[in-house]
Amino acid sequence: MEIELLHRCFSYSLSPDQSARQYAEGKLDELSQTPGFLAACLEIIQYEKDPLVKQATSIYFKNTILKQWPIDSVIDNGEKPVIRERLFVFVTKLDRVLRNQLLPALSTIINHDYPDKWNSLIEEISKWINNPSNDINTLYVAIYAFAEVCRSYRWKNNKERHLTLDPIISAFFPCLLNIGKQLASDPTLQNSYEASEILKLIIKCYKFVTYLDFPEVLQTGQPLIDWITFHVEILQINYNADAQIGWIKSQKWAYHNLYRLFQRYGTKTISSKFDYKDFRVTFKNEVLPQLVNVYIDTLRRWIANEKYLADSSAYYLMLFLEQALLTKSTFGLIDPHFNFLIGEVAFKIFNPKDEDLELYEDEPEEYIHKIFEYLDECTAEDALYSFLFTLVEKNPDYLTPIFQMVVTKFQELNNQEETIEVAKGKEALMKFVSPIAYKLSQPEKNPAFNDVEPFFNNVLVPNFQSKFQFIRARCCNVVSKFDNLDFKSVETIQNLYNGIISNFLVDCSNETLPVQIQAAVAIQTFVVNETFKQSLEPIILPLMEKLMELSNKFDSEVLPAVMQEIVESFPEKLEPFAEQLMEQLCLKLNSLLLSIADATGAGYEDYDDFENSNGDKSSTALGIVSTMITILLYFENSTEIIGKLEAHYSKTIKTIFELKIEDFYAEAAELIENTLFLTRSVSPLMWSLFGDFVNSLLEDDDITLYLEDSLSALKNYLIYGSDVVQKSVEIQQLYMRLIMNVFEMDVESSDIGFSDILHASDLATTFILALSSDCNSEIFTTIIHYSVKGLAQIGNMLQPKKSSPYRISLVDNLVACLVINPLVTLSCLDTQQMEIFFTNWFNTTADLKRVFDIKLSILGYISLLNVDSTLLNNMRLTSLVNNCGINMVKLFLAVPGAIKDLEKRREEFSEKKWTDEVTYNINQVHDEEEGGEFNEEFNGDDEDDDEGEYDDMFQHNNLFNFETEDELQDDPYSNTSLDKINIFTQFQGFIANLQTNDTNKYNSVFSGLNEEDKNGLNSILSNI
Repeated sequence: MEIELLHRCFSYSLSPDQSARQYAEGKLDELSQTPGFLAACLEIIQYEKDPLVKQATSIYFKNTILKQWPIDSVIDNGEKPVIRERLFVFVTKLDRVLRNQLLPALSTIINHDYPDKWNSLIEEISKWINNPSNDINTLYVAIYAFAEVCRSYRWKNNKERHLTLDPIISAFFPCLLNIGKQLASDPTLQNSYEASEILKLIIKCYKFVTYLDFPEVLQTGQPLIDWITFHVEILQINYNADAQIGWIKSQKWAYHNLYRLFQRYGTKTISSKFDYKDFRVTFKNEVLPQLVNVYIDTLRRWIANEKYLADSSAYYLMLFLEQALLTKSTFGLIDPHFNFLIGEVAFKIFNPKDEDLELYEDEPEEYIHKIFEYLDECTAEDALYSFLFTLVEKNPDYLTPIFQMVVTKFQELNNQEETIEVAKGKEALMKFVSPIAYKLSQPEKNPAFNDVEPFFNNVLVPNFQSKFQFIRARCCNVVSKFDNLDFKSVETIQNLYNGIISNFLVDCSNETLPVQIQAAVAIQTFVVNETFKQSLEPIILPLMEKLMELSNKFDSEVLPAVMQEIVESFPEKLEPFAEQLMEQLCLKLNSLLLSIADATGAGYEDYDDFENSNGDKSSTALGIVSTMITILLYFENSTEIIGKLEAHYSKTIKTIFELKIEDFYAEAAELIENTLFLTRSVSPLMWSLFGDFVNSLLEDDDITLYLEDSLSALKNYLIYGSDVVQKSVEIQQLYMRLIMNVFEMDVESSDIGFSDILHASDLATTFILALSSDCNSEIFTTIIHYSVKGLAQIGNMLQPKKSSPYRISLVDNLVACLVINPLVTLSCLDTQQMEIFFTNWFNTTADLKRVFDIKLSILGYISLLNVDSTLLNNMRLTSLVNNCGINMVKLFLAVPGAIKDLEKRREEFSEKKWTDEVTYNINQVHDEEEGGEFNEEFNGDDEDDDEGEYDDMFQHNNLFNFETEDELQDDPYSNTSLDKINIFTQFQGFIANLQTNDTNKYNSVFSGLNEEDKNGLNSILSNI
């Protein structure tokens, strides 16, 4: 590798001359594939004097490692050991900026190579950590590397890892503990970035090894005491708010670790995955009481402004206290501090921060996101909401005292002039109400129930007219939490209506935006109330116009959901304006889609930024599509109006496919599906989209990702547009490409699942039934070949019961071919294939439950038995005629029952009340084993990690296995190719034809029937 050439490339990459930069970038791409490239980069970083060139080289080196190191064939395997050994030492000698740039590269190498390809790493780390002469930079890199080693064990349980991890813990953790104590207690290191980061990494080493499972060597004895004591010592250090971030984060993760030990291993619940009794007893009796005292003391010092407590630390502290609420034995530790926690701590947490109020003034959109939307950020407010929810859920006796406190303090504030401090107090009080609103709405175990409605009128409603806009926004938000409250007074509803609408129907501005968004949420909440709905009726049109105006100003999933609710509640009122509304929705949606496409197309480097900054665009767009579909469904009986609507949203569908916006393929397909279903036809506009639709699926690297979501739309083209399909070779070829893309995959590999075969077969069956007998015979032969092959493979891979749905779907392909073109079908089956087909067909007869499958098989038998007897004899199929007759009659007798079941399912689906569904929140309640009024809590294993970890990610062996019901069921909301076929008259005609023209075959077909089948057959035929 010519270092001089490489150096020039990095220099040119910084040039203001675009052509020079383009040359440099192209040459760097070429050189990066050359052996020695990475080593040459390190040479430049080490000896270059120009800091900009050093940095450019460092970034390129890092990105190359991140992208190419995990791919074995890209970087020369002979070069890899040299690079990793050198990099490990190299980063210790760099300044902080370059070192921090290259540490992610070291992480990637460790994560990929340890332990299999870098088994000497632990020994090297040990030398550095245990060498007292090393400087703090070297120690930092060594512990950083050790943290990556610990991270590699985080998703493994003790059974999988104890042989390798436990010796590492025994060898390293005592040393880590000593280093951590020294760093934390040395005041001269308070301004040291490296020291603070080392302490954070030590805490995270403990986190990584205890997060999923608890190593035995840390569960009991001195290691347990030492590490918990160390965590407490970290918590008790009083850092300043402007301290090095590592010190602050070390406290955050210390709080996290202690909460995790309590929540996962220190509490016995029905859902517990681990039962470490010795630890649990020790923790409960010796550790927990002291920790609660430490935490309460910390909060008292924080309230008195004697100690800084970061919001992220307060989050885990409050979660810890909430965990203690879950059982009777630990609740007593919290109960004595109730007044302090509710009256002082909660007020300080809920009191709006000055920076948030400044955010309202400067960036109202960001204020909405931060204050009113559920983000991934874990804040003290989030934890306090959960704490209050759990408190009143586990012990309803606390509901009334909290409510009375809110009412009393509100009355005190209402008697004062509304200054900013008074307004902030009101904001805090309203935040108290949100997590307990669901309990206040229930009369059971709620002595305060009769006071709730007066609370609305006397306390909340006046805040709709506050001179502070953030109070109005909060008021709208809080009242929306009472969606289950049964209001007794019409006056209350009218007061709510006046307050909400007066804040919604105002001119849009930055000042009013948060208020209007929350007012829209409140409208959505109360539109189900008949009195509120009647009041809304006269202003529906200006209401929808305002919603559209707001949606053009602010991207959120909230507004489309409100619009959809309004459309569903007032369809008649909106009917005259449906086309105008659809046009506006489509214009907004197109704008969002173009923005999403631009951001996605910006490249991999920018994708995270796109996710963070533009995630709301996708949510808003999805909500708009849902509203569009709601409008469309309302006009089921008006094809003329649908045609007008179609003219607008077809452009949106085309945009999705042309710009390859994959995240919206399912929504585009749903619009197509509903259009074809509602009109029972395929318009020229819909046909104009077909090519882009199919090609978008075909051009994706994995067609199976989108096939299921697209299936109904693709089938509807065939069901309602078969006349066009029969005449168009191009359309036939596109369908064959779709089907064969799946059928040609290796079912024995991981490239395809059995569900994919199910979907492709479903499409293939519908496709065949849309053809005419004179279509290209190669289509039939190809489908037949792969269907028979699939039957053979599935028979070898699955148990009969599990394979039934797949066998039925593949047999359906063959039967469909038999129905459309029996001669071609029979002629292309060799002896072995014929046996596979008929064996599977006969064996699946008893498994057929869907009306479609039963009708198809009956039609298949009729088609087969209508083949000339001489030809059947030549094909050695005469012996099957009697079995075909018996199976056909059994299926015919099953038709009335199957139709009845389908009609019943349709009625059930139509009558289903979704409001009756059981919903679950994060605080699911289970009975404690020993009984009593307290319930154990199954709390989701929340992990707020900088790296975005997910608990128990790979714990279930069948995580990625496809599961399906053993029986295929009719979809009550879709049509099929056979719906228009009257199977009774078809069967009656078949019998009459045989009786007249071929009595011998008639006798062969029906001679094997028993008396019960004969009587059943005669009964049905006599009623036709």
